[in-house]
Amino acid sequence: MNGQQPADDRPASAQALVPGAQLPAIAPEDAGPSRLMSLIAAERRVLAQIASGVPLQEVLTQLVLTLEEQSPVDLRASILLVDESGERLRQGAAPNLSAEFLATVEGLPVAERSGACGTAAFRREPVYVIDVACDPLTENFREFAESQQLRACWSTPIRAANGSVLGTIANYYRQPRAPTPEDLEAIAVVAQTAALAIERHRSDMALRESEDHYRHTVELNPQISWTTLPAGQVDRVSPRWKEWTGNDGRGDSWAESVHPDDRLRAVEQWRLALATGEPFDVEYRLRQRNGDYRWIRSRAYPRRDVHGQILRWYGTTEDLHERKLVEAALRESEERLRRITELSPTIIWHGRLDGSVSYLNSYWYDYTGQTPEQALPWGWTEAIHPDDAPALLVAWERARRKAAEKVRDVAAELLAIYAQREARGGESMPVDRQ
Repeated sequence: MNGQQPADDRPASAQALVPGAQLPAIAPEDAGPSRLMSLIAAERRVLAQIASGVPLQEVLTQLVLTLEEQSPVDLRASILLVDESGERLRQGAAPNLSAEFLATVEGLPVAERSGACGTAAFRREPVYVIDVACDPLTENFREFAESQQLRACWSTPIRAANGSVLGTIANYYRQPRAPTPEDLEAIAVVAQTAALAIERHRSDMALRESEDHYRHTVELNPQISWTTLPAGQVDRVSPRWKEWTGNDGRGDSWAESVHPDDRLRAVEQWRLALATGEPFDVEYRLRQRNGDYRWIRSRAYPRRDVHGQILRWYGTTEDLHERKLVEAALRESEERLRRITELSPTIIWHGRLDGSVSYLNSYWYDYTGQTPEQALPWGWTEAIHPDDAPALLVAWERARRKAAEKVRDVAAELLAIYAQREARGGESMPVDRQ
């Protein structure tokens, strides 16, 4: 029976019972009800601890101590947890085993013949080592186990609701021993409770990680992220909004910081998006803490359920003030250039590298009588005298090719400079401007 389930002549309840299975009805005279009832009462106390957020190690330690206290013989128990890789076992709780023992089993591989616990986790089924001295599963641990005065080890996988192995619970005895039906029932109760505690802990850790990831993403993002309820009230917003404006932006208070000249337009567009379910996209000026206004852009998209109903709106707000200033300066520059070219007593034009003309000032149209539709992009040639057109076009083509070559040369030079800078780790490179 080395490293195997108890023999087939065991009671049926002992043969069939595995962690996670429903406990069979036990007759009082056969099952030792006081032990089982004590474990169930302890399970209820532990469940209350789980619900109140008691740390996992404390919960598992309480389970181990309860299992030990309810044993009719001297018992040392431990719980090992499968790590994130799924390939090794890590300490969970073992309050009455030596530090030397804990160091030895820490990082135990989940593998065949890796002791009782590593093998049980690997096989996904209980492993009962009745006598450490002669069981092949403990061959590599035999001398150490004997030094710890441990002669039997029963290891049972702790299973999650989906069947995956979360860890193992092990019973260690100081003499060779096979499990009784009562032992199996006690292990089953503790394994079920441990599974609940471990899954709850993992769920809490996953939630904390998700929230921490979201918080860091939000706080480090130059954009302001926000969400609203289906009706449009802001319920979550990045702290950056308050840093910008001085108010929390929740509910409908965001509109208070919008420039008075832009507020009605922004609010109406938001209401239109809420009414139609279409994406929201608007630019407006936002008042800062110091009273200045900056141009920003707010966008939002709805998330829907399987029936198409809006569950929540997700939005971002980004600062585009500098871009607006550049655009305004560009428009002003273009307007000045337009006034200069339109008032000039000479013909001013702009040609592309392909030879076409993209712009002619009004003096050309006044002089030739052509319209922009007639002159652009190639119709201007029709205004040239037939005797002059061939030579003019040859000269224009020569100039066009020379300009295109110059552009290619400059582009190649810039690319070479960029490549050198990248090769030097991004440091700036001197540019020969001669």
